[in-house]
Amino acid sequence: MSDQTTTVLYKVVDGVAVITLNRPKQKNALNQQIRSELLQFLIQAKNDLAVKTIVLTGNGGAFSAGQDLAEEIAGGVPTQLLMEEEYRPIIFAIDQSEKLVIAAVDGAVAWAKEIAQKAPLAVRDSKRALKESQNTDLHHAYSYEASLQSVVTASDDAKEGIRAFVEKREPVFKGE
Repeated sequence: MSDQTTTVLYKVVDGVAVITLNRPKQKNALNQQIRSELLQFLIQAKNDLAVKTIVLTGNGGAFSAGQDLAEEIAGGVPTQLLMEEEYRPIIFAIDQSEKLVIAAVDGAVAWAKEIAQKAPLAVRDSKRALKESQNTDLHHAYSYEASLQSVVTASDDAKEGIRAFVEKREPVFKGE
């Protein structure tokens, strides 16, 4: 699937949603339109069952220069309001997605495609374990990871992974 808008491009290839900031002349500076479209596509990728990983990238050799200062100078929204109403939803869409989101650097898309072929439950729970470990001690983080692993190892995907290994073939994961 491929949608194109003025400031953000979206396509899904091999289980990877590639979201591309598309204001190369402005070094992909984030104006109101790009922020709105970016959020729209993050939500679309989150809800698309065909998408296993998400890559954020920028056209024209720059990921993003940050806030569009021309918009700021023209009498933009006060910073607090801008942060709360426009940037927070983007950050939280990334944080709360169970899919891995990768900011594109050299080799990121190839890495994302490789991850997209892995067991979806294991990838999802790896992200959960990483997030949990940021806010707790090692003892709790280890116990939390153990509980996640017990669910993943009991899944149909885990059984498929073992069968594929024994049969010397690529596994077909279904996220179950």
